[in-house]
Amino acid sequence: MRNQWLKCLIETMGIGVGLLLWSAPAIAEPAPVIRPLLNDIHHKLPKDLLVRLPASLPDGSTQLYPYLDSNKQGLRIMFGTTPDCGKSKAPNHCTIGGLGIFPQDFQGWQLQSDNLTPIDIGNGIQGYTFTRGQGRSTNRLITWEQDGVRYVIGAIEAVVSQNDLLKIARSMVTEPPIAPTPQEK
Repeated sequence: MRNQWLKCLIETMGIGVGLLLWSAPAIAEPAPVIRPLLNDIHHKLPKDLLVRLPASLPDGSTQLYPYLDSNKQGLRIMFGTTPDCGKSKAPNHCTIGGLGIFPQDFQGWQLQSDNLTPIDIGNGIQGYTFTRGQGRSTNRLITWEQDGVRYVIGAIEAVVSQNDLLKIARSMVTEPPIAPTPQEK
């Protein structure tokens, strides 16, 4: 009887120590401005597409209002300067940046730029930085592929420096991916 009790105690202690040493899986913790959209992101993310979100965004004097744009091809998280920017008739007038997530084989968005510059994003990932547009409409962009997903992040040149854009990309490549919510049949 005493041996059974001792054996039970040792097994229980082993389980207890195992629980103390066990670490929970990483949970993605995106930038605070994106957190209110997490539920929508889970539901609107195309099937079989994982997404890594930025852990941080640069501090700025402009209040950002994120909004989603999605279809079966991909997901875009855009940042506007007004609360209703995503619902306005001309969202490009109040949008200052965003990020896009697409399957790696998505053909709807191709790199067609003379000024592609390779850039080390970290985690062994090479991306490309480039600009589009001109004058006050010039956008800085960084694109890369990771885990079968194509990422594009960008912002109006006057709003975000190249260094800040790279910090956003680096925060994304190290974040754990978020999966879509399984669709009910």
